[in-house]
Amino acid sequence: MNRFRLYRYLLGINLPPILGAILFSIYNDLRASGTVTFIASGDDPFLPIRALIEIMGVAYIFIGIQAVTATTIMEFLVLKKVKRYFIQMLIAGCLGLISGATLGLWEFVVIGILVGFCAGFGLIKLQRKEVSRI
Repeated sequence: MNRFRLYRYLLGINLPPILGAILFSIYNDLRASGTVTFIASGDDPFLPIRALIEIMGVAYIFIGIQAVTATTIMEFLVLKKVKRYFIQMLIAGCLGLISGATLGLWEFVVIGILVGFCAGFGLIKLQRKEVSRI
């Protein structure tokens, strides 16, 4: 396994739970108070950071299998068979949609689409960087 494939696996497996947890935290802050507060001025100034870390842990539990599956599909099917950038990004967004839909709420579907596009963009860029070096 070459290093770019390893980088793509690490990105594809780790980015969705982390980015999804960050987007979910921002969504919850906006919904609850109308503003995003990363550091609260209450008794525990690190409460938002601890909460984000806990949400990331839960995200790995709930979305880890979907991240591995989507990364494997992107790596072995999409990046090898599909050559058009637009179609690759569309498939990445659809994989994000399906991953978010497995959690059952429309908020997770929207977050899944955004994360799918971001993860797909990173995977495609790493794959093209590998191809340009060969």
